[in-house]
Amino acid sequence: MPHLPERKTFAQLAQSASVVPVYRRIFADGLTPLSAFARIDAGSDGCLFESVIGGEKVGRYSFLGAEPFLRFEARGRQVTVSRSEAFSETFESDDPLAELEQRMAAFQPARLDDLPPFTSGAIGYAAYDSVRYVEHLPDVPADDLGLPDICFAFYDRLVVFDHVSKSIDVVVLAKIEEKTPAAIAAAYDAAATRVDTTIAQLQQPSDWPPLCDIGSLQQPCGEPHANRSQQDFQQAVERAIDYIHAGDIFQVVLSRRLAVPFTASPLELYRTL
Repeated sequence: MPHLPERKTFAQLAQSASVVPVYRRIFADGLTPLSAFARIDAGSDGCLFESVIGGEKVGRYSFLGAEPFLRFEARGRQVTVSRSEAFSETFESDDPLAELEQRMAAFQPARLDDLPPFTSGAIGYAAYDSVRYVEHLPDVPADDLGLPDICFAFYDRLVVFDHVSKSIDVVVLAKIEEKTPAAIAAAYDAAATRVDTTIAQLQQPSDWPPLCDIGSLQQPCGEPHANRSQQDFQQAVERAIDYIHAGDIFQVVLSRRLAVPFTASPLELYRTL
């Protein structure tokens, strides 16, 4: 199948957009999202999104990404923006959310009707305590995990499974640096080459995921370790109920984190879910 959109359509879109998707659509009957993910991600900050509707019905799309071109992190007021392993900048900001919004605003791909609703963008999380960027709250909790408050990776290449049409869209964003015909043609060629390279990766033989009995994946990993005792957690719940009755608060989120030893890969863990 040829690359889409056609060069003429691409050139027209490039006149008004700075980023334009280029893609090929291939059959998906020889791959699963997990086996495809294992082929394109080699510890390169990959992502895999799948969904289940109503706990039983698999969602229409699965989204796979790897090798983000930009990574945005915020820890308190300290922001780190990494554009490659060799380049990153760290600075202080009074509004890390505005810094993230600014970078997302500069990344607005042209929309193609034949593509799924999501083909690129910022993927990550804003932790629960990131609410402190917009509300003044007391009593900052102790940071015992060392994770960023905000972490988003920007992807310009995605593999999208359509479970209804049994097809895969391999999408790469072409960045339009200049509006000249030569620059637009070069951007198209570069994106098309990346699409072809990704498809070649998907076609490579792979021994993952290995075949194994489901029962062997359900064996216990060891005794769980909690970050607070059961008694302490119950007492916190009782205090919260008292505060609600007194009218001091109307809701509160309490949690107890459990951890168990685990030596397999994160992909193996996801496979069992």
